[in-house]
Amino acid sequence: MLDYMKRFTALLSLLTVFILGCVSNSTSPEGNYQLSELTGYEIPENASVSMTVTPGRIAGKGPINNWNSPIQDGKIGMMIGTRMAGPPELMDMEMKLYQALDSAMLEVDANTLNLSKDGEIVAKFTRAD
Repeated sequence: MLDYMKRFTALLSLLTVFILGCVSNSTSPEGNYQLSELTGYEIPENASVSMTVTPGRIAGKGPINNWNSPIQDGKIGMMIGTRMAGPPELMDMEMKLYQALDSAMLEVDANTLNLSKDGEIVAKFTRAD
């Protein structure tokens, strides 16, 4: 009987770890987002930034150009993007956005995707899907 209880307890422990592992996977960053905050910068009213996160990659649009980057170990890699010009306030914002994205870590918090560097949040995106 004691052996049965040990096996049951071990099985229950494994099942608990498995279930908790599945729950933590629900915080995957994959999805569609809208920029909600760029730390230290007031986003112009006419600016719109959307971003899609897929396995191993991000892609975004706005406020002027399209851009994308690989993601490795939760970190944004080298950015590539189009090179169109636009109003100065949007060009400035886009430069600040690129600086925030460069080498940032992705961290999911409920419906928010935070981008952080050195433990500090540099941008926040709100889930759009």
